[in-house]
Amino acid sequence: MFDELAQVSDRIRNSAMENVLTLSCEPTIAMRWLIPKLGSFQSACPDITLHLVAAGGAIDFRRTRVDIALRRNDFKWDDSVEALFICKERTGPVAAGAHASSIDNEDTVFLHTSSRLNAWPTWASTAGRSIKSKRNVTYEHFYLSIQAATAGLGVAIASFLMVQEDVAAGQLVAPHGFLEDGSAYYLLSPEPISGCDSRQRFANWLLREIRNNE
Repeated sequence: MFDELAQVSDRIRNSAMENVLTLSCEPTIAMRWLIPKLGSFQSACPDITLHLVAAGGAIDFRRTRVDIALRRNDFKWDDSVEALFICKERTGPVAAGAHASSIDNEDTVFLHTSSRLNAWPTWASTAGRSIKSKRNVTYEHFYLSIQAATAGLGVAIASFLMVQEDVAAGQLVAPHGFLEDGSAYYLLSPEPISGCDSRQRFANWLLREIRNNE
């Protein structure tokens, strides 16, 4: 009887663990794109509890006990990690309406982020433009530079995923649109995504949401 009870307890415990999914996501993408859409995920997968961890860059799945991670391919991950392509990265200048046409003005304040210092040069090279501003301000994270742009403090470079809602609502203007910068986002997993129901369902939902917003 005790053996049977132990087996049932193990099955219940394993089932509960399968329905808890820990996702590591880059902070600005998490704040400005993923979290506002989690209601849709909860409706589609009410039996899965999603634990969100805000982090970027390389990840040690064993040490952090994270199940999956949404990352841009700006670092090399181990060959044992499964990487599911999500979408290409597109970036562009964004600003409050009053600053939307001032990118060629030498008095324009260009807002940078220390987590991606090459964002402006990469965009300028891709767009075939030169950046002439003498005024530059650097913030630690993308969400800070985007908030500064929304407050009218200058022009920031942002990922389309980070600002699409703000642009649609008219809070920010993207006068030059968004261009592919050569990088992309991937869903990383230390185990085959198809081998775990919760991982596979989250991946399917994520891909649907990305396609709906392109």
